[in-house]
Amino acid sequence: MLLAERRATFALLYGHADEPEDWLRTGEALSAGWLTATAAGVSVLPLSAVVEVVATRQAAQIMIGCVGCPCPLLHLGRAAAAQLDPRRLPTAQTIDRS
Repeated sequence: MLLAERRATFALLYGHADEPEDWLRTGEALSAGWLTATAAGVSVLPLSAVVEVVATRQAAQIMIGCVGCPCPLLHLGRAAAAQLDPRRLPTAQTIDRS
């Protein structure tokens, strides 16, 4: 695995304005992007606190300039492979046949 494939990255979603219609469009974009990322094996963790706190929201606004209004920050990365563990005991240990 390449080093770049093991690193996480961040993406900042933004809308045209801070209005309900823009929130809806951003949510639709988040949904489509999340499905695409999942299909590609990329895990997504939305970090909404970044735009809920005034100071960090203003910092995000400065980062994107006059392009739009910042929305959730996304933490993107490759998740470790899940190990299947049904957490069930073998039949012999769960059924008393005496």
